[in-house]
Amino acid sequence: MPEKDLHKLLERIHLRLDESMVGIAEQLAHLDAADLAELINQLTLAEAAAVVSLLPVPRAIEICDQPTMRRRAAILEQLDPSRAAQILEGLSADERTDIIQRMSQHERHRVVPKLSPEMRKELEGLLQYPVHTLSSCVWIRK
Repeated sequence: MPEKDLHKLLERIHLRLDESMVGIAEQLAHLDAADLAELINQLTLAEAAAVVSLLPVPRAIEICDQPTMRRRAAILEQLDPSRAAQILEGLSADERTDIIQRMSQHERHRVVPKLSPEMRKELEGLLQYPVHTLSSCVWIRK
């Protein structure tokens, strides 16, 4: 999408025009994942969470998996815990663990119980290691 159009969409999200949510959702569907991640990075936290909540879960997973996507934990904290868990379940183990580690303790306690039993067990193993240690990296790669 041309940069001019991205700026218009960004402005439209900021203004939250009455009829805009439907139009915004339609425009988001046509954006490249990298462009959408960059757009979300430019929004306030509340706006970013609103945009992610508009996306179908597979698309939200695709966006959260983008290497340029920032504030993933903070954005997922703003979502309904069940919705955040659905998105987390679609991410790789290392990405999921990184996001959970960056969440506040309160939000972690709200989201983790919504994960499948397999995901919770996997996270228990991964979260026992400090962030960025060799043990955590080796566990993830198994």
